[in-house]
Amino acid sequence: MNMIKTMEINIEQVDSFLAKYGYFNKCLNGCSDCCHDYFYASVPEFFLTLHGLTTKPFNLDYFYKRALSTRSYFMHYLPLEIEHLSYKAPSLLAYKVNDFRTGQYINYPDLPPCMFLVNGRCSIYDYRPNTCRKYGTTVTCEYLDNEDFEDDDFTQVHLQPLYDNTALLDQSIETTPLPLWFFYSEYLKPELRSFVFKQLEHYQINNIEKAA
Repeated sequence: MNMIKTMEINIEQVDSFLAKYGYFNKCLNGCSDCCHDYFYASVPEFFLTLHGLTTKPFNLDYFYKRALSTRSYFMHYLPLEIEHLSYKAPSLLAYKVNDFRTGQYINYPDLPPCMFLVNGRCSIYDYRPNTCRKYGTTVTCEYLDNEDFEDDDFTQVHLQPLYDNTALLDQSIETTPLPLWFFYSEYLKPELRSFVFKQLEHYQINNIEKAA
């Protein structure tokens, strides 16, 4: 089975579990506060979002420009984070920067909203990354005041298909998690776009073995 289809089936499996056991599994209508948070996504999740964009008549350059705009913000205000994200940056550079993956700097003042937030709505809601799927569902949202299931074994076992989605790549492919805007600002460059879409087509059609 190809990677994209596998990811969609895994998401459907988790959604069915959440619905069966009564977890809240939808964002509040009109709420987009967490779309201003800063988080990382896996490479498979990037390709899933890209696949999601191709299922609708979207202008990809619009989202590419939004990714570039967010990148410009970081280059101006948080340049060391750009160095940290760069594929060419030495790993030891990490100790010099604010590592947003710890959650300590979530909602850093004046961060641009998610590149997929348009008119207060998510453009890729059905294809959103795990971080978005879990918030307000198994991770507490302050507006919903829902129960936190992060340490609940029963819940986590049934969320495993979502975690499996982040590891569905050839071992030869770089799998370091990165912000979606960084993926898009890098991979949708004109000189790389054709190659990236060939990769996406491969993941949409061809069977792929799960990385060890």
